[in-house]
Amino acid sequence: MPSIMLPVRRNPSESDQRKALPVLVKNFQSLISKELQDAYKATTSNKITEACTLFRGILHSLLLTVVTQSSEAEEVRSWKAMFRVRTCSYWFTFKV
Repeated sequence: MPSIMLPVRRNPSESDQRKALPVLVKNFQSLISKELQDAYKATTSNKITEACTLFRGILHSLLLTVVTQSSEAEEVRSWKAMFRVRTCSYWFTFKV
């Protein structure tokens, strides 16, 4: 049986397909420019719990990030690996 192709919706309670809104997707540049800076700022301010939460959020967002070029895809993979290591190291070191 083939899978059903439906976009993920922001308003799942809406039954009319014409009024259904697609999920807002973050692009890679906006994710890196704003959220990464906030995470680094929390790290340098010694707010480790907040930094860990921000890095974990970025990691979760990277899994749903849409890229348009293969170079961006490679960059997303490298960032994903870095955030995974950083989040795990914070968790093991500080038990946050």
